[in-house]
Amino acid sequence: MKILAIETSSTYGSIALFDETNLIQETPFKTNENFGQNIFLYIKEILSSNNLSIKDIDLIGVSHGPGSYTGLRVGITCANTLSWVNKIPIIGISSLFSMAINTTILEESVNAIIYSNPKEAFFGQYKFENNKWKTIITDQKIQWNDLDDHITPNQEFFYFGNKPIPIEIKNSNTISEWTPKAESIGKSVLTAFNTNTETNFGTIQPNYLKDFEVTPKKKRAMSDTDVIHVLSGERKCRFVRKLVTGGMGSIYLAKQIGVAGFSKTVAIKTIHPNRLCEDMVVKLFLDEAKLVADLIHENIVQVYDLGKQHDLYYIIMEYVDGKSISQILLQLQNKNKVFDNTTACVIGSKIAKALHYAHSKTDDNGNPLGIVHRDVTPGNIMISTEGVVKLADFGIAKALHIDGPDEKKMIMGKLPYMSPEQIHALGTDSRTDIFTLGLVMYEMLTCKRVFDDIKNRKDLIHKMNNYRIISPNKINPKISDDVNAVIMKSLNLDKEERYQSAEDFQNDLKLILYGNGFIDPQLILKDFLKKTYT
Repeated sequence: MKILAIETSSTYGSIALFDETNLIQETPFKTNENFGQNIFLYIKEILSSNNLSIKDIDLIGVSHGPGSYTGLRVGITCANTLSWVNKIPIIGISSLFSMAINTTILEESVNAIIYSNPKEAFFGQYKFENNKWKTIITDQKIQWNDLDDHITPNQEFFYFGNKPIPIEIKNSNTISEWTPKAESIGKSVLTAFNTNTETNFGTIQPNYLKDFEVTPKKKRAMSDTDVIHVLSGERKCRFVRKLVTGGMGSIYLAKQIGVAGFSKTVAIKTIHPNRLCEDMVVKLFLDEAKLVADLIHENIVQVYDLGKQHDLYYIIMEYVDGKSISQILLQLQNKNKVFDNTTACVIGSKIAKALHYAHSKTDDNGNPLGIVHRDVTPGNIMISTEGVVKLADFGIAKALHIDGPDEKKMIMGKLPYMSPEQIHALGTDSRTDIFTLGLVMYEMLTCKRVFDDIKNRKDLIHKMNNYRIISPNKINPKISDDVNAVIMKSLNLDKEERYQSAEDFQNDLKLILYGNGFIDPQLILKDFLKKTYT
């Protein structure tokens, strides 16, 4: 977040440029008869020297004083003009708030700006007693354009946030000369922005620019720091680290903090800021949250909440402490190993169980929802450190009650993990997920993809039409005949010859697993993961 801070008085001024809390440059100057004109030149100079333009600024901070009436008006006018013309949010900050360490109270009672936006300010009157501010009058609303009726030269103004806060006065000596310092204003602006979530900091057209036509500013993509600031304030979350970034967005590890020491580890999923302007991406993100909210199953990653703050959509969901199948495959390849029969069958049976649950889901009236995941891939299957299997990312799932894109016009899925009906745009049903689960199991047992070296849709269609799938036990002789038969049935290019339900797929895998007696699937996976990473 780039912040431009402006501090002015009748004799001096200061402009500071920040990147988050880091001061990039500060330029002090003396005012003169061309003060109002020159301040824009100073701003242009500080921006150009850092290879920036005003369009790169995300937030403007302006001081409401102390200083003379003239200096105050010039600073506010300059900041409001920049804000409106360039559609940049603006926050008013008082110098006394940002300079609390070295300030003397000049009057017994003072007016204070509690918070403001470009159109209006909310005043309160306060009296300083026993090193604390006492409220006399509060919530007086005023239009900036009527400011002349409410302000006198040299009157002090203070910024407190949403409510008055104590200010510690460490130096009681009268300050005979004061020099503006925009650095302190910039830091206070960021503090105000991160704490005043209910205040409208949007830009509103001032009267003196009523005839000025502008083009709305294109939003700058949020940085990771921006995302953390927004969500930390909204959800009372303490962020730990970023877990992963993909083409659609990022997932963060966080702790939700509650009362009485309550803390819950969660994952927070966001849309990539650069894609917020894509209506289809936003719709898929929202549809995923609403769809998975009602899929309550031990083998599906749970969704806890869907929210929006400062144009940022986010999903708060279950955090799985473990590894994805794609991560495990890389680890095994480094050791020249593959998944064994039992481990692969346990994972396959649990995912088949989750798929059958999703495929069979109905609405409140008992009508089938027709859910198809359409993205069963190694990256979307997780194994927790406790040996629990989880199916994740219903981001491109379809359901009858969701108005999604026409499958015959838009292909949804990831190459090369797609069924013949997906890649040919013929429409999908539950048997598509059976095929892609078969692809994943094949890869687990061989460390080779069924359809390798695929660069585009044309390549995949060519391989499906011209090459027969090699039996996995031809690549890995340790694969048993019954496991080999199950995988090959799931991978039949003719969906009528595949398993007709994920439940049938699961049952055949369970027959293999429990044919020789009882096993503990969770313990098997827990031990497998531990051995793989030691």
